[in-house]
Amino acid sequence: MPRYLIERVVDADLPDDEADGLALRSATLLATEFTELRWEHSHAFIDADGRRGSICIYTAPGIDPLHAHASALGGHEIVRIVEISGDVSPADFPF
Repeated sequence: MPRYLIERVVDADLPDDEADGLALRSATLLATEFTELRWEHSHAFIDADGRRGSICIYTAPGIDPLHAHASALGGHEIVRIVEISGDVSPADFPF
């Protein structure tokens, strides 16, 4: 099944406590309504403009279910979704 990288930014007007709860709400939606999606991991960030966001890795049958999950989750905007074509790590280049 394809893997995707999703870049998101949290809505600027979302209170901190609600923003902090997005990951738990996302996991709940995945377990109950979007069982075809698999969340591998995420990296949280604060960008140069002070916006909170995340880079998330998902396994999914396609992009449409990822958009549907994001819509059900709310509280954020998808900046981009790209399909992952492969992985590279330092272990691939031993010295």
